[in-house]
Amino acid sequence: MQFKGRSADGGRRAADGQAMTDGGMDPGGGEAGVAPAPAAAAAVEPYPAGAALWGACLVTLVVDQISKILVEAAGRSLFVTVIPGFFNVKYVENHGGAWGFLAGADESFRMPFFIVSSVVAIAFLAWMRARVRLRRRWTGWGFPAILAGAVGNLIDRVRLGYVIDFLDFHVGKTHWPTFNVADIGITVGVGLLILDSFMPARLPQPPATDP
Repeated sequence: MQFKGRSADGGRRAADGQAMTDGGMDPGGGEAGVAPAPAAAAAVEPYPAGAALWGACLVTLVVDQISKILVEAAGRSLFVTVIPGFFNVKYVENHGGAWGFLAGADESFRMPFFIVSSVVAIAFLAWMRARVRLRRRWTGWGFPAILAGAVGNLIDRVRLGYVIDFLDFHVGKTHWPTFNVADIGITVGVGLLILDSFMPARLPQPPATDP
């Protein structure tokens, strides 16, 4: 990821161009009107189309909400073993955050805290999307995934006062914290952005030359 803005190198190139215009020669003594070769810059792939991103966000949100409504309709006694010893579908009410954070806190504090923090997170995500330049096309899909997940869990908190989780993976008696489709979106989206930040910039390929 790169934050948008005018680089110092861009300012130097502009100054060199002015010197060429005023003096008729370039700073290195070359002929007038011959621009110096631009420095190699990181190639930026075009973003996926806005309609596609909003569509992906909407699909993730709809799948999340439909799955929770079905689990809620099945009732609190829902427990289905899908893969014995590894994967169950069960009804869980998560009154806290990730990993049960603040699950035992008083509701008068817990509810406003999670609603406000969710709204702030969504606003920050929108700001970050406008400011960050991604270097790979596939990384752009991280933002709608995170947004859909944050909105999906926010809807639960406003509608029910808690988040419905139902995906239960475990090995023997060791269980991973139960989660839902919105959590998958958030995890995948954050993972894409982190991966992009650690990967090297792509440099443009030099133009082909005739033999």
